[in-house]
Amino acid sequence: MKRILTILMAAAILAAGCTEQIDLKSDGLDKTFLAVEAFLTDQSSQEQVIRLSRSVNYFSEEEAPAVSGASVTVSWTGGSVTFREKADEKGTYSAPVGWCATPGYTYKLSIEAEVGGRLQSYEATADMLEPKFEVTSIDYAYTPMGEALDSIWTVSIWGKDSPGTDYYMLGAAVNGHYLPKDISLSMDDKYFQGQTVAGFPVCVLAQNAESRALYGEAAKYLETGDMLTLTVYTLTKDFYDFKMAVSSNAFVSIPLFSSQPANCPTNITGGDAVGYFALASSSSASRFVDDPMRTEHKEDISVAAEGETILTYDELVSNAGIGDYLSMLGRMGAMYGIGDISALREDGRCYLTTAMKFRSIDPAGKELWLSGRVYLSCTEDGTLIPPEHVVIASHSTIASDAECPSKAYTVDGVLALRRGLVICPDQIGYGQTAALPHPYCMSEITGRGAVDMFRAVRNWMEAKGMPLDASLPVYSVGYSQGGASALAVQKYIEDNGLKGDVNLAGTYCGDGPYSLELMMKRFIEDDWCTLPGVLPMTLAAAKYCWPQIMTEDYGAYLSDALVEAGIMDLILGKQTDISTIGSEIAKAVGSGSAGGVRTSLILSEGMMTPGSKVHDQMMQVAALNELASGWSPATPVHFLHHVNDELVFYDNFELARRNIANDMTTFESVDYPLFNSHAMNALLFYGRALSGAYLQ
Repeated sequence: MKRILTILMAAAILAAGCTEQIDLKSDGLDKTFLAVEAFLTDQSSQEQVIRLSRSVNYFSEEEAPAVSGASVTVSWTGGSVTFREKADEKGTYSAPVGWCATPGYTYKLSIEAEVGGRLQSYEATADMLEPKFEVTSIDYAYTPMGEALDSIWTVSIWGKDSPGTDYYMLGAAVNGHYLPKDISLSMDDKYFQGQTVAGFPVCVLAQNAESRALYGEAAKYLETGDMLTLTVYTLTKDFYDFKMAVSSNAFVSIPLFSSQPANCPTNITGGDAVGYFALASSSSASRFVDDPMRTEHKEDISVAAEGETILTYDELVSNAGIGDYLSMLGRMGAMYGIGDISALREDGRCYLTTAMKFRSIDPAGKELWLSGRVYLSCTEDGTLIPPEHVVIASHSTIASDAECPSKAYTVDGVLALRRGLVICPDQIGYGQTAALPHPYCMSEITGRGAVDMFRAVRNWMEAKGMPLDASLPVYSVGYSQGGASALAVQKYIEDNGLKGDVNLAGTYCGDGPYSLELMMKRFIEDDWCTLPGVLPMTLAAAKYCWPQIMTEDYGAYLSDALVEAGIMDLILGKQTDISTIGSEIAKAVGSGSAGGVRTSLILSEGMMTPGSKVHDQMMQVAALNELASGWSPATPVHFLHHVNDELVFYDNFELARRNIANDMTTFESVDYPLFNSHAMNALLFYGRALSGAYLQ
């Protein structure tokens, strides 16, 4: 009973926060107003839409008629996007697939529409604030309510609120199906201002037959295996006041702008209009439903270790396959900026390593278990030694599941020699998720997976009695594909306002494909691909992450020879290494070798033709995963790239230097003859890393 009372009291408090009285006139008017519903977010996986309708009298039962044929544009400093009317939903205008707003920017809405028998122009400007609340975990609890209310589930939240007064809206989803924003709870943070929140009940889901008839799958009865998601949107004070006014004057009107007073506050100018143009950044967490009838909340640790092994120094470097190279680098390293690596051997120091699995999400937002490996200093008897820093180490390009960190000792593990806690995530498609396609060079989902593993390892360390201090510096490190992934980790942390959760101190990336768009253009223009397997791997990633863009079968993107040879079966089967796949491609097309094949023999004619449907689809996906432009790093980044890299074009380095260089970035190009290949430059990169380059 005490628990139920606590929940009901919390719900009452939140409800009170949503009914603040604002003095507004509600006189009916005979004018026809344009009603604007424009709520845009930073969620690229969610459709961004603007709805236009004509107002009706406040006391009318008439449904607000849609405004069709309007011109709708959203612009900001340096760009703009056109919202096009949906053919099957008049009055609803959507942005291009994948577009979303960016926190920290000011946006302008421009509308031309026929209202009241004449063409009128409307404008509004609004800011998107940085996220002010970071959600780290959520949970649910079931409360039977009898026949009248059927069943409800309360949702509790764990996270951190920022200092100062902030305003939020909560969005709840079941299996990716969100309840309408019209009925979403809005609140200020007066009851937990600037505090860490642990298990605070924030909303109630009334899942019953009546709700399901209205809201479909978003209101289904929760079952084992369902995924529950809670999103906290950060609102501006003006938009929060608008929502309170609408709530006070038309409680509860659905859709939001039908049959309401025409003189509620609005930021739409230039004509007679109601409604609002608003932007909101977001922070989300998801939770699998294990027992839908569970009546107690619990925090989700979301991590499971799978067997611990203690390695000596020699075993660690030998298993990583670089023992001989370490000796070579130790002899000649000084001339290449590599320190005394032999000093990393310490008497009595060993290294504990374990594979583990943890919760994350897939590109569609569905929760799943990912996997990875951790390395940490310990004594000979396995007693853990507190780490001096944390490294999130992203793996390079692999095609065989046997090569992934959770199933093999990879080169990144040797970074533990610098007394760090080294976290090596398997990217989706390997380890625990080997049955899924690998999202090669898909930046956001790569960054999300790495951050989720960091959080899981933090919980694991706490369970082992050695909690990580929040001030412990975290570094993102990687080479080749891992270099791009390391940068994607930083971008994900900064884009989602997670610096308070992940104390990122710097990123060290080498020879990375930071621009997938540039890579694809060069492959096509040069008609040559030195690592042939990456082309079908890229297409598999694009179709997996962006099926709404990549709408064709593989045969539309690949040559007939590759399709007939079953190359995609090798890519998706994860039993064949990337070099062997290259050899199989050369065999299938009757030309080239594992060291290179003409691109026109790998891709379809349409893919080779700029302006064609399939070519433009791939380039659209590539642009959505751009790392070499479109953002400004707010954490130190060191780029290293060999000028003669034959696999990952040096142009990636130059493009990043032109577009994202600032006070936080350093760019180092090298042309040492000894390291004059992609593989050999990896030795320079890891030699520098072992010398502590990423710590500087």
